[in-house]
Amino acid sequence: MASNHRCQRVGLFLVVLTLVSMLFWRFKEESPISFLHRGAYQHIRLNTKHPEDVVLIIKTGATEAFRTMPIHFITTITHTPNFLLFSDAEQYIGKYLLRDSLIRYSREDKEESKDFRLYREVQEFLELGQDPSHLEGGWELDKFKNLQMLKMSWELRPDAKWYVFIDADSYIFWANLLRWLGELDHEKPMYIGSPAYLSDQEFAHGGTGYIISQGAVQQTLGRDPDIPSKYTEDIRGSCCGDHILGRAMADHGVKLTKSWPRMNGEPPYSIEFREDQWCSPIMTCHHMSAVEIQEMWNFERVNATKDKYIRYEDLYQHFVHPHLRPSRENWDNLSGDPLGHDVDSFDACREACADKDDCMQYKFERNKCWLDSSISLGQKAILDGDQRSGWNLERIQTFRERMSPCRQITG
Repeated sequence: MASNHRCQRVGLFLVVLTLVSMLFWRFKEESPISFLHRGAYQHIRLNTKHPEDVVLIIKTGATEAFRTMPIHFITTITHTPNFLLFSDAEQYIGKYLLRDSLIRYSREDKEESKDFRLYREVQEFLELGQDPSHLEGGWELDKFKNLQMLKMSWELRPDAKWYVFIDADSYIFWANLLRWLGELDHEKPMYIGSPAYLSDQEFAHGGTGYIISQGAVQQTLGRDPDIPSKYTEDIRGSCCGDHILGRAMADHGVKLTKSWPRMNGEPPYSIEFREDQWCSPIMTCHHMSAVEIQEMWNFERVNATKDKYIRYEDLYQHFVHPHLRPSRENWDNLSGDPLGHDVDSFDACREACADKDDCMQYKFERNKCWLDSSISLGQKAILDGDQRSGWNLERIQTFRERMSPCRQITG
């Protein structure tokens, strides 16, 4: 009997030890950012007014979905209670459903049209359980998605106040966005985005992201549910689905609400930081890799608060300024204003920048010098060679001291 009790005590001890060890390693292995700031971020999320009123719609394609979407499953949508995912084929990634945004096109289009060649190839590969990621032509097919996605999103989430569309290589500052939309009237017909222009048509650039209010949906699809099919020929004749979405909006009396710099189409390293957007809140970044989305997610978790927008100023201080040097070899800092005459050295290019009162940075390559009055980090040159970039750190510091901290919201 004593032996049995002893065995039971030993067994209980081992169970407790195992549980304690599991908890220890869980906290030990969790990143300091998520551990220290998880509670603070949830506080922001829970204190935001009705986040379920905003539906986030992410667009991808079957040839890129397994490369672009998984990062969103562990970042973006973990604090987004209401979301929809669209592609050009219905498939699951883990537990997440990607809906086929093209399924409602005619049988003739899907089975015979040259515009839908990739669609047919993707379906064939998926039916065989094979990977379609090497197939080409995604851009030509992508333009057929936008209007169909809007209609399907409205049908799936008819009571949403706002429909927010981004591409899979974009990042959205969710706390910023909810705070901003809380200041706007969803019942008004609003079509919000960064303006782009094609054939004299103004529209919201899709990659940058765009926002459509319930009022705008009611004024368009609410009055004419057949809009997507009516614009099919327009889509065939255009390069871009966001272009024709803008045309459909304009045709139905919904004008674009221009929202640059809040809706931003660049990653942090290529943003041109300058006075006119320094104190503006930022809602999106575009052309983001999975690594960059994760880095931005870590940054937002630390810096987002329910009382203050994340602004361009904050991105600059975190992602750009710590990496500026007097010069970098094999580096393109995106300086874009050609000097106008050849120079024979990097030093001569630096002097040209020093002689120009508003020059913040410069770039030298093959006797060519480019100057710029904005500040960009840029990236390592694609081809190694004699490309070299420099920054006027003294002027940049003077600019920072004059502009920061921001005392009011701009943009």
